[in-house]
Amino acid sequence: MARYSRMNRSRPFALLAAVALGAVIVLVVAGAFSWHPTRSAAAAQQEQRASALAAPPGTCLSWQQPGQRQIGTVDCARPHLFETIGKVTLPAGDRPPAGAALQQLSAQRCTAQAASYLGGPLDSQGKYSVGALAPDAEQWSSGEHTLVCGLRAAAPSGKQLFEVTGSVRGQDQSNVYEPGTCVGLTDKGAPGDPTECAKAHAYEIVGTVDEKESFGNGYPSESKQRHGLVDRCTALAKQYTKLDYSGLGLQLTWDTIGKDSWAAGSHKINCKVAALKKDGSGLKTTTGTIRG
Repeated sequence: MARYSRMNRSRPFALLAAVALGAVIVLVVAGAFSWHPTRSAAAAQQEQRASALAAPPGTCLSWQQPGQRQIGTVDCARPHLFETIGKVTLPAGDRPPAGAALQQLSAQRCTAQAASYLGGPLDSQGKYSVGALAPDAEQWSSGEHTLVCGLRAAAPSGKQLFEVTGSVRGQDQSNVYEPGTCVGLTDKGAPGDPTECAKAHAYEIVGTVDEKESFGNGYPSESKQRHGLVDRCTALAKQYTKLDYSGLGLQLTWDTIGKDSWAAGSHKINCKVAALKKDGSGLKTTTGTIRG
């Protein structure tokens, strides 16, 4: 019988409860430019920072990862990393808040902005979370104390951002990955960040199910979800792997959706195959894809 788990950032993601605050990526614009520019480059850099801080809600921004040397506005219909949702005025001080203080301030002030911008709740277990753009020291000393709140899709560790196409408004907020994505384990044994399947991982995503297709707008209990997912995930796994993986020490597993997440507009789950320890006590890492 299939074993049930929830990979979306819900109750089994104890990891995220511990790093929820740290996962708020605060994009201090000054830190996005790490090379030593010429005078003309410095002027362009200042213009980019000023433009980002002046961006109205609904503006989409992107930059080069991981160097983050340029930041600019893009059409939200194109891939981007950050969507502005509002602004707050930071309290005055000798210098702009930084580190943990800025992260806490962003979490406190930007979460309400997200609900207002979306016209409904932000799924706290979903794909999107709040981030912020803050002034650099020069802008701060000139009287710029604006914090620009935004939404972005980040890996559980907060160390990686994923490109998003289209405005977050109206999108399904489910925290799902594309089939063929592999997911690692943290040192505590919890699901970690997406990784290449050639590298050590515990899960391989084999398919995605939209539960709204089966249940419409009415919330299905998690037991009802599990009952329907047995057949649907099994079919997706067979289609994806094209082999009998049952003798390989692998287990088919899947997510379920909590009531609050469903109300926020999250209706999709991942079906995935996990590698089990020989004694069945938990997950282990493996390498390579099982596809084909």
